[in-house]
Amino acid sequence: MEKRTEIHAPNPMLETDFPLLVLDVRDGISYPPRVGHNEMHWHEDVQFIIFVQGSASVDTPENHYSCQEGSALLVTPDALHRVTSAKGSVYTSFVFPARVLGLLPGGDLPLQAVSRRTDARMQTVVHFDGSEAWHGEIAACLAKVRAAAMAESATPEKRYRMVAYLCAAWSCYIDNSEPVAPSKAAAKLSERMRAALAFMGGHYADPIETCDIARAACVSESALLRCFRETLQTTPHAYLQSLRLDKATEFLRDPDVSMAQVAARAGFSDSSHFSRTFKKALGMTPTAYQRALRERLCEPGETGNA
Repeated sequence: MEKRTEIHAPNPMLETDFPLLVLDVRDGISYPPRVGHNEMHWHEDVQFIIFVQGSASVDTPENHYSCQEGSALLVTPDALHRVTSAKGSVYTSFVFPARVLGLLPGGDLPLQAVSRRTDARMQTVVHFDGSEAWHGEIAACLAKVRAAAMAESATPEKRYRMVAYLCAAWSCYIDNSEPVAPSKAAAKLSERMRAALAFMGGHYADPIETCDIARAACVSESALLRCFRETLQTTPHAYLQSLRLDKATEFLRDPDVSMAQVAARAGFSDSSHFSRTFKKALGMTPTAYQRALRERLCEPGETGNA
């Protein structure tokens, strides 16, 4: 199994003729499978999320959002974010390049209505929580996108409908709000965290230390500790262990991989250390988790569709 870096999460549909990635996430498991979707990450695309059932939380370097059924969220390019699902939650993400929103290309309209709000310097996350009347319009548009995405056949008409309602949701957003760039302090914090997380995402299987992460982020160890405390309310060491466990749960989806291979690929020193850490964090052994996951994925109605 090839080691993957997913802290920076590019859109695999980007070079296709329909560059819209749809992820239906149930109980934290993505359909189709997407490693790293529930880690702190960023991408160059626009992302809308519709929360369909239960609740989830979304964290950014500056804010924490509690997202309930019926609410929606917007993530603009390069914004650091992480979605954590509660038990029983269902949400659907739509990830696509900003050019999808560029109606009437070649004129000033896309520049005025899209580019100035999707510039990488903006790094905006907006929660449409129902506190404003227009939030419901955005959620309704995204619900229609989801209905088309969940249809059995992806006909050109259904794809067109999806793009049309994504543009309608975006139109509602820009019609009711003004773009606000993050402060210089927030931008610098995000830049440092992106560097730190990218390094951890590429080296989680290696025996790295806090000093290595700090060096990659071009900060002192004390400054790195402050960054993690302010953004994730944890330490680099604790986050690295959480990252390794998250990778391990993904690797365990492969029934042909041994526990020793999972431990090594996830960055644990040996199988015993991996098993102890896994059980302490998740309340069951890796073997029991793998068995439960296999049984769950075989249940009717759990295959998902996106």
